[in-house]
Amino acid sequence: EEGKIRGAALEGLTVAMSKKNSLARRKRQHEFELQSEQERGAAVPHFLLPL
Repeated sequence: EEGKIRGAALEGLTVAMSKKNSLARRKRQHEFELQSEQERGAAVPHFLLPL
């Protein structure tokens, strides 16, 4: 019975960690895309453009 509880806790932790990792990966991917856009000069924030 204790082993079952421990197994469920471990599984929950694994799921939580993988969710966290995929969020981090998505964030890194997004930052990478922004960075490469800026390097191409495509992403000029509109508030920096002269009116």
